[in-house]
Amino acid sequence: MSQDNPVKFEATPTLVNNVVSWKLCLKNPPNSAPEVCGDGSASAPFPNISLDQNKPNYTLQFKIVNDNTQKNIQFATDALSIKKGEPVGPGLPKQIGGENGNGTKLFTFTDANSLPNNAHPTAVTISYGLNFTDKDGNAVTSIDPDITNGGTNKASFADYLLPVAVAFAAGILFTLLLRKLTVGRFW
Repeated sequence: MSQDNPVKFEATPTLVNNVVSWKLCLKNPPNSAPEVCGDGSASAPFPNISLDQNKPNYTLQFKIVNDNTQKNIQFATDALSIKKGEPVGPGLPKQIGGENGNGTKLFTFTDANSLPNNAHPTAVTISYGLNFTDKDGNAVTSIDPDITNGGTNKASFADYLLPVAVAFAAGILFTLLLRKLTVGRFW
């Protein structure tokens, strides 16, 4: 999903004992799955997403909807916090970028979805938090779903070259051996 067709989430805040609770809905999951919603509880966790393999640069869009809390909730100025799993070690490209919409009701960012790949085959799950504030700038309850990257473990021509060459050489050797064994008997 690209900038033109982002993966869309809707976040609906409610007040429970004067504390903000969230319902998060993944409106158009990758793979044409049906809408998924959750409230962060054990029985209805926030929806996580798994990105398709070999499809780079997913844009994720989060929109605050139906805010009836009277708190005028919006994304914080530091709306996105990567909790763990963000692969930014030596030689690893940053997966998350392009943050847009801090301090508004519509926030987007991009996941490069380039890991795992042939050079770095370890699975990549990015745990992130979305941070919010009320009209007075006070922090309210955050949301913490996960992204599992599909990466780019696509096979290239070079991946097949060695096995094909070995099979070809084995075929030639087998033919020569068979010929050697049969040359005196039939001719």
